[in-house]
Amino acid sequence: MDYDPSRTASDEAKEKTREQNTPLAERGQRLYDRWAENQLLYDLIARASASPRKQACDQLDLSGGERVLEIGCGPGVNFEMLAEGISSNGAVVGIDYSTRMVQRAIARRREHGWENIEVVRGDASRASFEPETFDAALASLVLSVIPAAREVIQAVHDALSPGGRFVVFDARARYREGSMRLLNPLRTRFVRRTFNHQEHGVVDELRAVFERVAVVETFRAGSEYVAVAVKQPDSADNS
Repeated sequence: MDYDPSRTASDEAKEKTREQNTPLAERGQRLYDRWAENQLLYDLIARASASPRKQACDQLDLSGGERVLEIGCGPGVNFEMLAEGISSNGAVVGIDYSTRMVQRAIARRREHGWENIEVVRGDASRASFEPETFDAALASLVLSVIPAAREVIQAVHDALSPGGRFVVFDARARYREGSMRLLNPLRTRFVRRTFNHQEHGVVDELRAVFERVAVVETFRAGSEYVAVAVKQPDSADNS
């Protein structure tokens, strides 16, 4: 590789991390392409998580007219709630790495006639969103399965307007409360194999980028939660 004087040590470290994460990300893409083909099973899981997903969407505090970014939109199971929140004068951009998931999301959008929802296929950790163009962002059961979660969170932070909220509904690999903790060895193996669950702690990654982060609700013996991160009006670039 030719020497590039504009490249910093940080740039080189990020590129090395991306190269290391690529096999994991590609495995996740293949896995979720298969999930998209099994529509019945995926829809059952979506229904089982309907209550925390609704709470996450409520935490966006939408009043109409907002631009919302959804990371890992999957087949669009949150689109209806987001469309209701933004009303006809807002907009949603959903991005997902899985080609099959994107195809299902586009089909759902067409079926419901949501003209103000855009679906794109892409790697959110490498996406180039325009700075401060979104009022809110949502990630539902996705950051825990993305190897480059920190890069995704930083991209969301930069894309949010000052005061914008990033709401995350996600799962941990272990139960945290009561006798369910006895099942942790089984749960850990299951979520890593079935959902491509990664080692990083999503809340810790959020706190490394956003100044204000709070876990506002937990579910299923502490194994699932809704967290809210807010971009400070005077927030400096944390990259």
